[in-house]
Amino acid sequence: MAGNRRLVVTENISANGVVEFVDDWFDPADQDDADDLFAVMQEQMAGEEALLLGRKTFEDFRGYWPRQTDDASGSAEHLNRVPKYVASSTMTDPAWSNSTVLAGRIEAAAAQYLADTSVHEPEEKRPWLVDGVTVTLRTLTCHLLNETVMHGWDIARATGRPWRVEPAEAATVLGGFIVPVLRALHPAAMVNADRAADATFDLRIRGAAAYHFVFAGGELHVEDPAPRRVDCHISAEPVAMLALMWGRRSQWRAIARGDLVAWGRKPWLGPRLRGMIRNP
Repeated sequence: MAGNRRLVVTENISANGVVEFVDDWFDPADQDDADDLFAVMQEQMAGEEALLLGRKTFEDFRGYWPRQTDDASGSAEHLNRVPKYVASSTMTDPAWSNSTVLAGRIEAAAAQYLADTSVHEPEEKRPWLVDGVTVTLRTLTCHLLNETVMHGWDIARATGRPWRVEPAEAATVLGGFIVPVLRALHPAAMVNADRAADATFDLRIRGAAAYHFVFAGGELHVEDPAPRRVDCHISAEPVAMLALMWGRRSQWRAIARGDLVAWGRKPWLGPRLRGMIRNP
């Protein structure tokens, strides 16, 4: 089970677009000839290493499949055996064999990661997602913080729940992950050639560090501040800047609120900065 795996979504849908379990249109037990249906289901089960379910679907499955003793399709046996992962922030005991609640699993994995990495040097080099690119263990840890912060944001928005990102957390991601990765990649890798202009930006993260984003000849070099000609200075509130970098917030709203402020020789370049960097 090592390496990357595909996440496959299976939808049962009728020819006229019905997806709800209504009447008996998808109940193999109520059909005279279900051999073709069983064959498809068994092919899917043969290639399934694990099953990911939401809480409601998991509870529906748990209340039905373990009780099936004469299931001709093989689904009951398979579902009782296959590793099952349920996404839930409220469930504590899944009460079904080979089942894991992801919320608890994430906390346990985070604790194990911190314990494992505590015996290594923060500047120890490790391979990153892009072949041939290495980053420090510190950067990998900040990458995990980034995933937690930003995808937590996404989940909270989708479920209508509050999700506060602390400025210190955002500043840590910007300085500990975004900047080091931009420095580790090829200088042209993240430049949007169609929108980039030769210019130097002095990006100041409020309450944290400052960086010079130097665009020249289709390349981007992120450097520490040094005496050089700067075209545009930007003062950025950390959370607003992180949300902008990942396309989660409009820069115009941030500008209107004073979370992003540009000045200098060419202040009009300020709103162009994000567009000059490719989406990851």
